[in-house]
Amino acid sequence: MEAVMGEPVSEMCDHLIKAVNVMMDAESSQIYRLEALKFCEEFKEKCPFCVPCGLQLADKAQTAVVRHFVLHIYICHLGTYPILEEESHIKDVLARIIVEMIKREWPQHWPDMLKEMEALTSIGEAQTELVMMILLRLAEDVITFQTLPAQRRRDIQQTLTQNMDSIFSFLLTILQLHVDEYRKLAKAHCRVGVAALNTLAGYIDWVALAHLTNDNCRLLEMLCLLLSETELQLEAAECLLIAISRKGKLEDRKPLMVLFDDVAMHYILSAAQSADGAATLVGVVERHYIFLKRLCQVLCSLGSQLCYLVGSDVEVDVPTNLSKYTEAFLAFTTHPSQFLRSSTQITWGTLFRHEILSKDPVIIQTMIKYFRTTMTNLVKTGFPSKNDSPSCEYSRHDFDSDEDFNSFFNSFRAQQGEAVRNACRVVPLEGFQIAAEWLQYQISTPIDIGTTGCTCCFLTVAHTEDLGRGGRVCVCVCVCVMVNVSVGNSAPRTRAVKNVRRHACSSIIKMSRDYPWFILPCFDMLYNQVKKLFSDEALLTQMEKCALIEALVLISNQFKDYTKQKAFLEDMYTHTIHTELCVYTHTHTLYTLNCVCTHTHTH
Repeated sequence: MEAVMGEPVSEMCDHLIKAVNVMMDAESSQIYRLEALKFCEEFKEKCPFCVPCGLQLADKAQTAVVRHFVLHIYICHLGTYPILEEESHIKDVLARIIVEMIKREWPQHWPDMLKEMEALTSIGEAQTELVMMILLRLAEDVITFQTLPAQRRRDIQQTLTQNMDSIFSFLLTILQLHVDEYRKLAKAHCRVGVAALNTLAGYIDWVALAHLTNDNCRLLEMLCLLLSETELQLEAAECLLIAISRKGKLEDRKPLMVLFDDVAMHYILSAAQSADGAATLVGVVERHYIFLKRLCQVLCSLGSQLCYLVGSDVEVDVPTNLSKYTEAFLAFTTHPSQFLRSSTQITWGTLFRHEILSKDPVIIQTMIKYFRTTMTNLVKTGFPSKNDSPSCEYSRHDFDSDEDFNSFFNSFRAQQGEAVRNACRVVPLEGFQIAAEWLQYQISTPIDIGTTGCTCCFLTVAHTEDLGRGGRVCVCVCVCVMVNVSVGNSAPRTRAVKNVRRHACSSIIKMSRDYPWFILPCFDMLYNQVKKLFSDEALLTQMEKCALIEALVLISNQFKDYTKQKAFLEDMYTHTIHTELCVYTHTHTLYTLNCVCTHTHTH
């Protein structure tokens, strides 16, 4: 071999062709075949002309036997930089070339391909990562994208399925080995671990569920362990999500309940609690945020599987660790990200209406916690354009504009309403009590009038301290009517401001119609403020003027005194005579109706 090393590339290629033909010729003697094999092995290991010879012998002019042999050697042993230095796209190209060879030669003409791939991993981390990429691309081409003729696809898929026990065993061994080395701070092994997880993700979606639950669910348990490894947790969560989301017969999915065991649930809970209330101080780290989204999806899928299995024919009991699961899930319902909060709602609704789970003491206690969480989650905060909430920064990652966020939040609020209704069917008293507490809190909380200009035209906070519960409700609503107004303010109102004022007008009319006695004690105060508002034509729209007048007239029906009500209506008519005709007509009609009603009542 050493004598040949100095010869030109063309002569080296001639020697290599002869050696390959001797090895493949059935008539060759054992001695010649062994010598040829030795020559080829030394060529692979020592020849400095490996790359140029490979390129020359891969030409279409060569025989299929020579091209196959040389391509196999050339690709698998093509020189690359160390694993941490080589560009990913270079390795991806190498992997795809080998996959093209596999698609044409395996298993008929390359029966030992899997064994050779396994042997290749013993050379080093770079080769191991390349093998992981090869197996992943092969699964993608055969199963996901189906980029080969139907018959070849069936042949390869059948062979993959037949060898899946050994493939999964091989992948898990590689993953375990390199995760252990990664924990010793070897970054190269981390890259291999990521590659192994990505490869597993390409197989978990379609292999038989038995492969995922073999050896007492070793794979699933290992994936749970990796949720605590910063560099591997995202890929581990991806694999876990694919596994838990699998469909199929219920009896095949029953082993997935192993994730409710102590070890698995401990790591899931720990990873989830890292998200609980994690308001960022240094900005949202995108990779970690994506991991949280995947982990939230994992818990959602796990909850769905639980609802499918409990109460079914496969006889799955309510897990003893259900409280840890609900604790982990609540961590996402209280996270600053509005997107994460919304992602949990459908699963909560499913749990709360489940015939068996909804009656479990753990779920019942969770409903009460959910009620209290929802009290704050119903408040619309986190607009991308603002910085008044920890939710805002997360929203900037999830939404393009305030309009986009607003549309999302309307759907989110509806989902919460559905979950609350399901829970209230189980614990109606607790739901009512918590709602009452929240209403009482809102009523008793001083109004923040901010910089809207309400001080010059409506009540200050100090004025409300002397009012009963009815001044407070009325004040809350009327301040909403006055949002963004002040004397002399003629700036155009935003759509959001218009919506707030419109809803406030509807609310004050409804309260005055249905609960007039509630507001009656503060009638004089309310009327005086309305007259101030009417003093400036620019402060109110015609619709808002109509609403306030109608509300006052409706409340005045509770006077039960014809003379007093007549005096009020005459006074109001005097102060509103300068308004537009529509307001006058509306008021005049109410005046007539109310006088008749009151007169009839008093006589």
